[in-house]
Amino acid sequence: MRVTMARKMAPTLVATPALLAWRIRRGFVQKVLADRAGVDRATVARLEQGGVGRLDTITKLAAALDCTPADLMALAER
Repeated sequence: MRVTMARKMAPTLVATPALLAWRIRRGFVQKVLADRAGVDRATVARLEQGGVGRLDTITKLAAALDCTPADLMALAER
């Protein structure tokens, strides 16, 4: 009998190039956005600097900004 171990799926990581623009548009400082989304301020800062985050984190940030995750993942307007 062969027993196979289930593989853990890696979390989906995405970039949020428009996060900074959306945060500024809403008039939030990083701490306010982080508190509203239930994430750490350092997470917001890291994402704004080009880092990647888990899709569930991006969804929380989008809800706090009253936009969609796709809005945050779109290329920021210049």
